[in-house]
Amino acid sequence: MRTPKFLLTALILFTFNSCVKYPYYQVYKVDPVKDVEYRSNKLIYEDDNCQVTYDLWSDGGDVGFVFYNKTTKNIYLNLKECFFILNGVAYNYFKDRVYTNASNQNLELMQSNVIKLKKNQVQ
Repeated sequence: MRTPKFLLTALILFTFNSCVKYPYYQVYKVDPVKDVEYRSNKLIYEDDNCQVTYDLWSDGGDVGFVFYNKTTKNIYLNLKECFFILNGVAYNYFKDRVYTNASNQNLELMQSNVIKLKKNQVQ
């Protein structure tokens, strides 16, 4: 009789435990190249023309970057040739995606034709 109670208790505990969401953390060591500087918890590359800032330690570990033009001239980035390399694998920054936002709204119109008739009047 003791074994069924134990199995029932274990099953109940397993059932409730499977509903709990655990946070997921990934730890990764980043080794910047010699031209990249570590400042204010960010990786920064800078030259006379621009500054590129990576905030890999932001919430969610964003691998995006901020590009700042230090000149008065236009700088063009070909995002099809921009990559993030992780463990020797290059990932495209540019994925040629299009985002759309759509909504649907229905409108019904009702028309009523009411004719009042006077007594002894036939239509």
